[in-house]
Order: sequence, then C-alpha cells, then structure tokens
Amino acid sequence: MYSSLNIRAARLLAPCVVAMLACVATAHAQTDARDRGDGWRSAPIFEALSFEASYVADGIGVISGGVARDAAYLDNLSLAVDVDLEKALRWRGAALHLQGLSNLGGKPNAFVGTLEGVDNIEVADARPKLFELWLEQKLFQERLALAIGFFDLNASYYANDAAGIFLSPPFGIGSELASTGPSGPSIFPSTALGFSARAQLRRDLYVQGAVVDASAGVLGDAGGYQASLSDGVLLIAEIGAQNETAGKVAVGFWGYSNRQQRLLVIEGEPERTPAQGVYLLTELALNHPEDGVRLLRAFARIGASDADTTPFAGGAQAGLHLARPFASRPDAAFGLGVHYGAISSDARFLAQQDGARASRGEFGVEITYADQLTPWLSVQPDLQVLFNPGGDRDAPVALVAGLRLTLSFASSR
Repeated sequence: MYSSLNIRAARLLAPCVVAMLACVATAHAQTDARDRGDGWRSAPIFEALSFEASYVADGIGVISGGVARDAAYLDNLSLAVDVDLEKALRWRGAALHLQGLSNLGGKPNAFVGTLEGVDNIEVADARPKLFELWLEQKLFQERLALAIGFFDLNASYYANDAAGIFLSPPFGIGSELASTGPSGPSIFPSTALGFSARAQLRRDLYVQGAVVDASAGVLGDAGGYQASLSDGVLLIAEIGAQNETAGKVAVGFWGYSNRQQRLLVIEGEPERTPAQGVYLLTELALNHPEDGVRLLRAFARIGASDADTTPFAGGAQAGLHLARPFASRPDAAFGLGVHYGAISSDARFLAQQDGARASRGEFGVEITYADQLTPWLSVQPDLQVLFNPGGDRDAPVALVAGLRLTLSFASSR
C-alpha cells in the first residue's frame, strides 16, 4: 500500500505524462496538409538515425599520501542512438534518445580514501546497463522542450560546460546533491524515470524543472527498475540566463517529496526528515579572441543542503578553462580547478566516534590538459592534490596522477 506521500508523488508524475501526451497530439495535429498527403509513410530510416560510441580508459593512482600507494585501471563504454522522429515518421519536433553503458575496472578511490571521489567514471557496481531512454517533444518554434523517460539530470541541471573537462566527480554535480536519495539521484551511472520541461522565456532567459523517481534504477542494475514510486519523487527547478558569448548564471532548488533517512539518529527524535537544497552557478568568458585561440572561461558554483540526510552540508567549485592554448592544437584545452566539500556536523560526529579527528571539509586542486590527437583519439593527463581526504585532519595530503584515453566515433546521416 502506498502512503499518502507516495500517492502524492504518483499524482505529480501523472499530470506530466498526460501533458506530454497532449503536446504530442498537438504536434501531430499541426502537421500541415502537404505533409499528410503521403499518409504516415516514413522517410528512409537511416536518414533519421545518428550513432555515437565512445570508450574511455583511465589509469589513475596515488603517488604519495592516501590510504595506499597503488593504481587502478577503469573504463566506460558508451553506445548511443538518436532518432529524428520528424525525419523518420514526420512527427514534427520529436526526437528519441537511447544510450547504454558498461563500466569495468578498479576502484581508485579505495587507495585515496576521499568522500567525494577522484574519478568520475568510477562505479560501485560494474555491469552493462541502460543509461538513458527518453522522448523529447519541442513546441512553439522550439521555445518549449518536454522530455519523458530515463535521463541524466546533470546533463541540464547543476552543470557548467567549462567544468566538464575535469575528472574529479564534484565538478560534475555538487556532492551535497549527488549523495542524496535511497540509491542516488538520476545521474551517472543510474538514471530514474521522470519528466522534464524547459522554456526559453526570452533570448537568454530560461526556466526548467523536472520530476523524477526518487530511486534511481535501470535495466541492468541489480533489481532493475521498480515502477512503484515507493520512495516518492525528487523535484528540481532551475532558472538562469545563458549567452554563448557572455556566459551563464543560474540558481536551482531541489527537494524530495518523501522524508529521507537521517544520517545520525538520536533517541527520541524522528528518524526521517525533509531533504532539500539550493545551488548557484556562474560561468563567464574572460576574453573574446576572434580566432578562438586561448579563449579563457571562468566558472564558480556553490551549493547547500539540509545537512541532515547527507554527509555534506554543501560545497563549492571554481576554476578556469583555457580552450586552444596553442594555435597549432585547435582541439586542446587546459583546466585548473578547485573544489571543497563541506562536511555536515552529523558526519563529523560519527567520524569522531570512530576515533578520527574530523575536519570541516575536503579540499582538492586539479590540473588537467586534454588534446585531440586524431579524429577518434584524445589523451588527457591529470594531476590532483587532495587535502583532508576522508574528512580526516590527520590524513596526509594525497597526490594523485591519472591518464585518460578516449576513443570515439560518431556517425549521422
């Protein structure tokens, strides 16, 4: 039996599905008579398909400090197919996306011992799985985009393009959100069923929001996907201004419909409490070279959570992204970033009970350089320095070095 909160969660998703179906019907109805003259005859399917495959291989290890001086190899195989349904079925403004992942290899953070991690393709459970499967419908001259299915929230929410070059996980999404939910939110490596909408209010101003199952889980995960909404839903909204030349500024809010398990349970107090948070991000072009050489962008983000249901009270990330640092290397980029994870008082208390001298946070610095050697091969050496790993004030500074190789292939017709 569902609780009243679970019923409300289901009611949140149901209108989204109905709205999506209504918009789909509207899009079909808008197909003009000339297009309908040939009935539903589809275009040649290969004209509507695009394929993308990539294989990321990381070698990463501890040079000094950390838990142990060791190294690991890990990888990420991604296969994606996109279908332009307007070309395939004359379904105006519609697209379908399918992506699968397979992750194998070691767990380098076991040698480092951080709370936030050191490699963004490390997973707890290595297995092939479905990652994304969503249908998108664009309306009103593409000013409104609706999507339903399994999707990665971090592709659109709490994201800075300039931070995408880094290997350290907190540059992808703030740890205070990434560490929430019964099985994590709908981000790599497991997504959740949900509905998302994005409206372009003016040329540079946008607003977007999503409702997703609070429990991430897809085909391929242990137990697969359980379509019950028994844990409620995660709601997230973001409003911002984005300009390709100037940059981006946005503020976002997130929260769960169901109360979540407290990190620290004290006798006589409720074991579950609301889980919610807020974040602010910005990205700015510091120069505007006409030839694109040494285009420098800066980014900064800060987030905060309730601090009762996650080890992190909040966090901050900032950095610089230098595109094409050498005129002779058009596809190269250099990145320098810093990140800080603020550890909650409850997490520090638990660490002290285990005998550790708990710190208020982890701090890290990352320096990286990526270069496209061929159309299908890129190489990226990486260096990270981590202070107070594991939130332990007595832990030695960890120096971590890595090398990422990416093989990619894309085909569209």
